[in-house]
Amino acid sequence: MTLDAPIAAFTQQTDPLSCWSRQVALCHGDTPWVLAHTLVTRASLDNGLHPLTRLNNRPLGELLFATPGVYKDQQEITRTELGWGPRARYWLHGYPVLVAEFFMDALLRDKHQRFSALP
Repeated sequence: MTLDAPIAAFTQQTDPLSCWSRQVALCHGDTPWVLAHTLVTRASLDNGLHPLTRLNNRPLGELLFATPGVYKDQQEITRTELGWGPRARYWLHGYPVLVAEFFMDALLRDKHQRFSALP
C-alpha cells in the first residue's frame, strides 16, 4: 500500500522520504477489515519515538490515546485503490506521526448488513 503525496505537514521535513513505515491489517477471521499505515520521520525516531518500532502487535491507538499531551491535526479523508479512510498527523512528545486507516469493502458490507437487519 502506498499513500499518495503525504499531507503537507510531512513534506516540511528536511528529508520527507526518510520514514519508518508500519502497516497492519485488522481482520475479522481471515478477512481484512481495516488496513492501517503509520509513517514516522527519521528525525522523530532519532528524537525519542524509536520505541514505536517495537510495538509489535500492540495497537498504536492504545499508545496514542494513553499518552498525555498527544493531539491530532492536519486531518483529511483519502481514497486509494484499497479503500477510503481518514489520515491525520498526531503529535507524540512533540514529534509528528502520520496515521492513515483504510476501511475495506468487506467491513462496510458487514456493517451495512447488520444495520439493515435492525428493526
